[in-house]
Amino acid sequence: MEPGCKPVTYDIQLGDELLIAPLSLCYPALLQLTGDTTRVLTQPPYPGHHEDPFDDLYLRDTSRRSGKESSDGAGEAAEEDIAVDDNLNGRPETGCPVLSGLMSLEQAIHASIERCPEEARRRLYACIVVVGAGANFPHLGKWLQNRISLQIPMAYRPEQLEVITRAKDLDPGTVAWKGAALMTGLEGSGELWLSKAVWTKHGVRALREKCPFIW
Repeated sequence: MEPGCKPVTYDIQLGDELLIAPLSLCYPALLQLTGDTTRVLTQPPYPGHHEDPFDDLYLRDTSRRSGKESSDGAGEAAEEDIAVDDNLNGRPETGCPVLSGLMSLEQAIHASIERCPEEARRRLYACIVVVGAGANFPHLGKWLQNRISLQIPMAYRPEQLEVITRAKDLDPGTVAWKGAALMTGLEGSGELWLSKAVWTKHGVRALREKCPFIW
């Protein structure tokens, strides 16, 4: 709308899009009804061990770095002498769900929690916070709560499951930004920054070293 000009209005007719958009969070196959014309980029799984920040990949990387500083021969010898535990070889643990392709929202939440230590799973299942503008769909919390409750193992089923989509009645699209704004005002927040090069090289291992809390 320009100053001094009459406003121009447009009529837009929507059909199944009003249903496909919210349901695609739980049924990703709905996104293929119009044809696979776009590429969806997802983050590849971390090849290292998720519980050990100093896994075999970290040891090999540091050994190469120290080898270059000393000599090429010493670096090769140091790399060959490294003994890596079989449990830190980066393969998925037994019982962890291995999913490929696009996952539904409840599958992503379930797979993420199942990769956490057993003592933390019940606590994580008890309270789930969904942030982002995609959580603005009405009644998404109740829908997601019912679907997640069907996938929780009996051993980790909490007494009460709560899915929060509007924390303190805030717009879910701004919750993460408000949290980041508070973090920047804390003392020592400058040490928490991760550059793109560091994240590309170390992945979640760098996050564990910088994270101010233990999950």
